Amino acid sequence: MMWFWGRLDSVPQRYTAAIQTLQLHPCPVLAIITDDVHHVRESTLARLAGGSTVSQRAVALEKAEGEALQLADVVFAISDEDRERILTRWPSLQVHLLGLFHPLPASSLRTRPHTPYSARSGLLFVGGADNPANIYSLYWLVHDILPQVRKVVPSAVLRIAGFGWKASAFGEHTWVQVLGVIPESQLQSLLNSSLVFVSPVLAGTGVVTRNLRAFSSYIPVVTTTLGIHGYRLSPTGLDHSGAQVAMVADTASAFAQAVITLCTSPDIWTQVAEAAAEHASQHFTQEPMLEELNAVMHTVERIRNRPSLVACKSLLTPRHPTSLPSSPSLHQAVSSS
Repeated sequence: MMWFWGRLDSVPQRYTAAIQTLQLHPCPVLAIITDDVHHVRESTLARLAGGSTVSQRAVALEKAEGEALQLADVVFAISDEDRERILTRWPSLQVHLLGLFHPLPASSLRTRPHTPYSARSGLLFVGGADNPANIYSLYWLVHDILPQVRKVVPSAVLRIAGFGWKASAFGEHTWVQVLGVIPESQLQSLLNSSLVFVSPVLAGTGVVTRNLRAFSSYIPVVTTTLGIHGYRLSPTGLDHSGAQVAMVADTASAFAQAVITLCTSPDIWTQVAEAAAEHASQHFTQEPMLEELNAVMHTVERIRNRPSLVACKSLLTPRHPTSLPSSPSLHQAVSSS
């Protein structure tokens, strides 16, 4: 089982063909896990940058993904949305779901002490500037969303935790605090003391894992439709029982209103925080994910329809990975504003 990270030198591309040529009998079952549909992600970033929706980098990644995934006997996607994307592009693949999970057991999450609304303040954004998607997200948050929030909640302060951000990039926005890279203990303290976790995801596939960290830390999350992919929620952030697990908004005005609601309504804040923590404990802790992993392993065991070794070898053709165009630096998108 190998992980495809969306790079042309990723593990499946380097080793899948070599494994197929080994004198193993029977032929091994080759499984690839993919954390994103990488060419879709790159196309979205190109659109946000104001360029073509089909960038050279996205085209190269689509070719690389197809080459890698089609060598596998089975592919595991991290979300239902990604599974559908992969099957739409490569319908002959066997694609199954293998979601993410929180390392703590459900009982630990349910009994973990939490800080109430009255003892919290401020907004928290987590993400590094080395990810172009985070740059676009933070720019949208700081320039289009939070000025609307501060008209109603003038005390709202944004704390940014993550690699590569420069305080000078935020200019006159003195209510922005850049913390940089922080240790795990400090991050948990921020999650325990902040009032709202803001996650304005504008690009990406896969699962926004930081949102799960917030769910399990009893802090309400405001995010976009992309931000709840993989979390088994309705498009409006409801679970199967109708509880509001996350506040979901795809426009600046709606996002701002969701933040304002959580900042000014202790009852709604508590309902969302409790629903999020319960949802995380029910679906994304060790127990349910171990059951899912067992089902995955049974799936792998059942896949024995591989061609013979001779046929395996006959399918292999020497190939050289396509050169992947470099992604342009986007730091000026924030610093030049």
